[in-house]
Amino acid sequence: MFARKAVELVQEVARCDPDQILPFDADGVQRVLEEAHEHHQHMVQILLRVQGSGVEWRETRSEDATAVMVHHQALLRNKRCLLAYLNARMDQIRRLRWQLGATLPSALQERLSPSEGEWFVQYSQALGDYMVAAGLDLTVDLSPPKDPYIEVRVLKDAGAMYLDDKVAYLEANTLHLVRKTDAEPLILKGLLEHREY
Repeated sequence: MFARKAVELVQEVARCDPDQILPFDADGVQRVLEEAHEHHQHMVQILLRVQGSGVEWRETRSEDATAVMVHHQALLRNKRCLLAYLNARMDQIRRLRWQLGATLPSALQERLSPSEGEWFVQYSQALGDYMVAAGLDLTVDLSPPKDPYIEVRVLKDAGAMYLDDKVAYLEANTLHLVRKTDAEPLILKGLLEHREY
């Protein structure tokens, strides 16, 4: 079947949990590219044979025209599937950047191709530059809070936390009511724990 491996790549990425990423299938991508190249070669051979026979294209045998069309459509299908696979992986990598921050755990980094790793670094840099220029940390509040204040428990001593209206001294195992925007960076670092009821 034409484009079987390309379809398998798309199915593989579609079945993956959106918060995870499977290892990059370099062999599968290479096989799809080789198949696309083979289809191109077959098309060129047919076209050269028709041109060499001195017959006008519209007067050629229907088998030749059909073969060229089939190979061309198979090549386009491989291309679409490969682009869908790569685009879905980029979406997953982008989502991981927003969830995990500028540094991916090494277990996730190993699953990326070198090009994807480079893209992640460049995307993180562009996002960081934009946040600095805008004066906002866009990664802090991905969903709007029901209440601007949350109760947090301090997991590790973190010293003084300067807030808009007060200074909170963060000692281990103490509870504080602070703005979510102030607490979120410390929660992500593992210094605070959000207490929900």
